[in-house]
Amino acid sequence: DAHDIDDSYHPETRLFPPHNIKGTSGKALYGNLETLYQEHEHNSHVYYMEKTRYSAFAGTNLELKLRERDIKELHLIGVCTDICVL
Repeated sequence: DAHDIDDSYHPETRLFPPHNIKGTSGKALYGNLETLYQEHEHNSHVYYMEKTRYSAFAGTNLELKLRERDIKELHLIGVCTDICVL
């Protein structure tokens, strides 16, 4: 479970400084995303997941969620799109 992972060690921190660490402000949704998420979190088509690596597909069930919904196109956004969304 992603909630049980020790965020203080991350094998990819050799590439980039530690960020998105549990218990820090960097873990919170950025800007208005938290408000937007809270307004829609109970909608059946909204799915929130925590990443365990820079790739949202590594160590998550994202690919399964997309395939079961027959989603073939994504529009991704992020604070640091050249790292975490590329």
